[in-house]
Amino acid sequence: MRSRNGKSVPAIIFATAMLILECGALAAADPVPVSYTIDLAQPLNTEWSIPDSAKVTLKLIHKIPNGQYNKQYRRYTLAPAGINTDNVFKADQAQKQTQAQQIAPAVLPSNPSLCDLLTAAVQNMKTGNESDVEAHQRVLQNRLDAARGQNCTDEAEADALIAETTEDINISDLFPSIGADEGVLVTITRVSDPNPPPPWVLDIHTGIGNGKFLSNYTFGFALNRDKSYFATTDAKIAEQARRDKATMVPLVLFSWLPRKRATDSWVPSWTAGLGYDLSNPVVAVGAIWTWNRNLGIAVGLLGQKQQRLKGKYHVGDPVAANSESKDLTDPTWGPNLFVGISIRSVSALFK
Repeated sequence: MRSRNGKSVPAIIFATAMLILECGALAAADPVPVSYTIDLAQPLNTEWSIPDSAKVTLKLIHKIPNGQYNKQYRRYTLAPAGINTDNVFKADQAQKQTQAQQIAPAVLPSNPSLCDLLTAAVQNMKTGNESDVEAHQRVLQNRLDAARGQNCTDEAEADALIAETTEDINISDLFPSIGADEGVLVTITRVSDPNPPPPWVLDIHTGIGNGKFLSNYTFGFALNRDKSYFATTDAKIAEQARRDKATMVPLVLFSWLPRKRATDSWVPSWTAGLGYDLSNPVVAVGAIWTWNRNLGIAVGLLGQKQQRLKGKYHVGDPVAANSESKDLTDPTWGPNLFVGISIRSVSALFK
């Protein structure tokens, strides 16, 4: 079938489909710009979910002019994380010890001029905390507008102080791609004060949801609760003493890593899974404490098959002289305690 312009209908459909795919690819190639405003006048400890491959920008407002802020950016993953031994994210101690110069509020002369008012506003802008910045800035801006054209010596400093109250941070320049199961923890701390406010913390992630199930490969150890029996020389049943008091039980345990604990070093969780005690399959439930989403310690309860004397026998009953333990016992499901050491990735132990 052909259209009026002579081209076949399948060719037109194919060309249209290719055009749609190309447009979709171009649209997907352009990162979505997203922005988050951190108001330093308010406490902050929250999370922010962003689209995949987004272009992320943070805007800080109400910064103290001449204030010193330590900004830390820690990339993390819900996959096994290497144990950082370099302390690269610790704040510089010398920077922490820096003290801000305390500037007393300006005292106005009895008949202040516009320049005097501007000077006083400049000095006041250098005092107080983040919660005072908005009010001081509003006064400074009003007095600066009124003093324009008066050749006041403080005009340039006033403009600079106002500009210092905001800052844009392009997270995408630091971390061009934040993939699935990844995030960036932003921590801002004021270090130019002996009594700084609590840090401002923002957890940026790509919509991991409430958390993630983790699989933990566990070397478990449990008491050997099997009972063994034998026939004595006078052909009676007797319990055999066991020298192997414990047995190894390889397990695969599943635990839950909640979103709010994603950046914690130690994460506790309930756990459950399956294993094999080198003779029979087992079921396990318990608790696990995971370190750096990789190494863990697990304790709990096993449901496993254990050898017990058959119901028709009692210790001391007469039996055939050549009877062995396998002839006298049956496997029976029973509880047992276990403790184990888990690991999720050998390659991610250290970095």
